Amino acid sequence: MSTKTAFTDITPPIHHFILQSLRDNFQYDHATAVQALVLPSLLAGVSAMVQAETGGGKTLAFLIPIVCRHLAQPPQSSTFALILTPTRELAIQIRGVLEGLTSKKLSKVTFTTLIGGTKRKAEVESLSRNPVVVVGTPGRVLDHMTSTKEWNYSKLAVFCIDEADRVLENGFEEQLNDMISRVPKTADSQVMLFSATNDATKLDDLNKITSSFPVKLQKFSTMHHAGDVVSTLQHGFVTVQPDEKFALLYMLLKQYLARELKVIVFLASCNEVRHFSDLLNYIDVPVVPLHGQMRQATRTTTFHQFCNSRNVILLTTDVAARGLDFPFVDWIIQYDPPDSVPKYVHRVGRTARAERDGNALVMLLPQETPMIQMLARNLTNPLKEFKVGEGKINKSIIEEVLKLVGNNRYLKQGAVDAFRSYLQSYAAQSLKAVFDVYSLDVAKVARAFGLSQAPIVDLGLSHSALRRDRSKRKWSSGQE
Repeated sequence: MSTKTAFTDITPPIHHFILQSLRDNFQYDHATAVQALVLPSLLAGVSAMVQAETGGGKTLAFLIPIVCRHLAQPPQSSTFALILTPTRELAIQIRGVLEGLTSKKLSKVTFTTLIGGTKRKAEVESLSRNPVVVVGTPGRVLDHMTSTKEWNYSKLAVFCIDEADRVLENGFEEQLNDMISRVPKTADSQVMLFSATNDATKLDDLNKITSSFPVKLQKFSTMHHAGDVVSTLQHGFVTVQPDEKFALLYMLLKQYLARELKVIVFLASCNEVRHFSDLLNYIDVPVVPLHGQMRQATRTTTFHQFCNSRNVILLTTDVAARGLDFPFVDWIIQYDPPDSVPKYVHRVGRTARAERDGNALVMLLPQETPMIQMLARNLTNPLKEFKVGEGKINKSIIEEVLKLVGNNRYLKQGAVDAFRSYLQSYAAQSLKAVFDVYSLDVAKVARAFGLSQAPIVDLGLSHSALRRDRSKRKWSSGQE
């Protein structure tokens, strides 16, 4: 017998049009754990700080109360709710969920997104109509607050931040304070802070930022451990030599394409995403790239393409690691491993969502295997070791890639840029016990990028650091 809470059993009751949208557009009859926990309070207008694991259904947990509360209010010529997100893609995703929630009979619940990289004139025109809900990134929202006189938010009732801890990480604290100083703050204001972390320091910082609202935030959490990973996730690691790393990725992706699977590959830098996307597409492994240096129109197109496709491979940076709900992802491959448990959890959280099964693999160089002990100590769901049999990696792939990149000026320049970004990222990693740039065999690392020789890379290290590690600094001279 199911112990799940039906949406129809939640009180205060959810508006019947919303219930219909949940059934018709999302095929949802029952609430997730976080939704069942917080909806009764949020529907009643309670302000809250909510911590929930990634993939737990946080977006609907704040959108349902916002729409229901608005429907209970008399009409007004002011924006009712403001939702802030750390990334443009997350804002676009929230808008998509809102569209599904308010389609057909709730068309009067208007909304817009405010994100950088889009036409400001169109945003001003939309704001002049005072949409009910505004979703946006802090910088763009504040820009309109200070300069778009046509936008009326004088009766703003709900102030919501999704991925709130990450908003702080991205350096938006000053903008948040400025924004909060401009919005109305009354005893009826409702503040919602949603986060996928239980870091006490970050949560205290969030509390301080919203302390000027005359409301008390109730705390809700479905997280019990920093390394909470859903039980439907099967995840593991594989140890691979640096020069064989790309060949192994190529072999895996060919298998996944043949099985018509949906895959996300995480890389450390924008240049790596660019290079490996170009290289894979060149050798008939179709992939789509997503990273923070792309034009916004291209990012949005890529985002929707990946969401709406079934058999597709996305190469991305951590811009896609948090908050985004990509449907039906079968596999996560961390080509470049994360440097922390939370980052690992957020990356693998792009699969095994909404109680579906999912798989994840992190690729480690031999000297990076101490990471397994760190993950084992902190994750609730242990990793398995996947082994590649002796001689199973096709060495001819390595030679073919070296030949291809060596004879193609565009690919070679991309490989050099990607290699440099990789080493710079590696040197900047905080987990030095795992990621020691001096332990790398850079000649072998370079071969994984398609380079027969390792380019010179300036890591910006101090002279004392160079003297201390002189015996290991072959990467600095460009020697193989």
